[in-house]
Amino acid sequence: MTLHEARVLIDAWRKNYNSTWLHSFLGNITPAEFAAKHQFATQDSTAARVADYGEQVRANSLNNRGLHRRQH
Repeated sequence: MTLHEARVLIDAWRKNYNSTWLHSFLGNITPAEFAAKHQFATQDSTAARVADYGEQVRANSLNNRGLHRRQH
């Protein structure tokens, strides 16, 4: 076996290992599934942070114009 052949076989094994094998450390899902779930979780938390920031900007804008809500 040549070095090139060994590299091709190892690369094929690595791709199979990372895309089809279930990993107990990841909750018995594939690394690809874990990455997809993590990506969506990150997007959801980013959207929530952006929405919170928008509310803060709106409140500050109203306060600066003297339109803030009075607390009872």
